Amino acid sequence: MLNRTLIFLMLTGLNFHVPVLANNLPDYSDLVQAVIPSVVTIMSSGDQGSSLTQLNSSAAENDAHVPFFLNTAASNTGSGFVLSDDGLILTNAHVVQNAQFISVQMYDGSTYMAEVVGRDDVLDLALLKIHAIELKPVTMNRDQQSLRVGQSVLGIGSPYAFEYSVTTGIVSFLGRTLSSAGMRNHQVSYIQTDMMIHPGNSGGPIINAEGQVIGMSSRIFSTTGAAMGISFGIPANIIDQVVKRMLNIHDNSFTPLGLLTVSIPPEQAIRYGLQKNFGALVTNVDPESLAGKSGLKANDVIVTVNDRVIRSSEELQIQLGLLEADERIEITAIRNGRYYSTSLQFPGDIEQ
Repeated sequence: MLNRTLIFLMLTGLNFHVPVLANNLPDYSDLVQAVIPSVVTIMSSGDQGSSLTQLNSSAAENDAHVPFFLNTAASNTGSGFVLSDDGLILTNAHVVQNAQFISVQMYDGSTYMAEVVGRDDVLDLALLKIHAIELKPVTMNRDQQSLRVGQSVLGIGSPYAFEYSVTTGIVSFLGRTLSSAGMRNHQVSYIQTDMMIHPGNSGGPIINAEGQVIGMSSRIFSTTGAAMGISFGIPANIIDQVVKRMLNIHDNSFTPLGLLTVSIPPEQAIRYGLQKNFGALVTNVDPESLAGKSGLKANDVIVTVNDRVIRSSEELQIQLGLLEADERIEITAIRNGRYYSTSLQFPGDIEQ
């Protein structure tokens, strides 16, 4: 199954030529008709909380941050897209959060029950499995270098449960990191667009003018929960790496290195030899794990992974989640006020 599953990781351009109408507006109708059979509507039942989850739990008057919202429909309806011809479907983790039953509706109206086979709440991605035939996977473009600010993009999804709605806009910023207070996955480098995205679009594909998926709609910027023309998507290169990991790790609720970490409270930064509040504080290490054998110990503060600065425990989880199989990892930590460096080999096949 793995060979078939990874077919979607290959880049096979669709080579669409977007015509221009008499009013000088691009005509995306052929592109949409080619891609829309790969888009699905996801319906779930269970206790999923409020229709819009505010990530900044309280917007105090003196708070310089503005709230961001997860893009969750009140009707427990979200979006997704087909990754492989053997039934893998990708959506946002918050779309299926606490769901007891999940169904996936195809463009032709057929509906299938789905099971969650991989989930990453930090990166807000969920991998579903359905038993269906003649599925049409999307074409992924995970080449970040091909993305340009100003390029046209389209989004397909089910806003407010209106299935297979199409919206369009441009890429307005690349590599946007969101740091609203209380956000767990604030270090994901999002694609920012000006597409009008509404609750229910979560998990839907963001498509370029060649019909390739460059990202997934994930959240909107809003002070009220209503769409304001600023939306954010998870880039395809991050999706690609996380899906690879999910296909090899069936239980990803624990860090693969065998350690537990927390973010350091600001008032305790000096205690750990930090001038600023950053890093991931190691609270527990399994002595038989990769982390334990590398020399990491409780009370170490991890500050870099492969030369990437780690500002929080959540960011450490994100960076570890993006590691490739057999990748060499260089870790810098602070121990007793001094820098400590170690390295280890990320395994090719991880058993939790």
